[in-house]
Amino acid sequence: MCWLGLAPYLKHAGTTPGQYYKIVAKIVEKLACRQLVAFFERLKLLPSLQSAYRKKHSTETAVLKVITDVLRGVRVIMLKTTKDKTKDKTKDS
Repeated sequence: MCWLGLAPYLKHAGTTPGQYYKIVAKIVEKLACRQLVAFFERLKLLPSLQSAYRKKHSTETAVLKVITDVLRGVRVIMLKTTKDKTKDKTKDS
């Protein structure tokens, strides 16, 4: 069995014929994943906030997005409470 010319290299590494299946399965899995992600991105089927399996997206970018959203929410709440307090003061006067 000489799949893509890998057999000579794998024999030297002590790989048994049963382990070929694992190696080939992993290669096929990676190729299928790349093709599916490219397909989904081309058709814009992936949610914009999804970070997994995407280029230039990491856990760090996901965390930064969450922190930014929380800080924006806090700012909106603070602005609303400030407006409500000023309305209350003008009603009392």
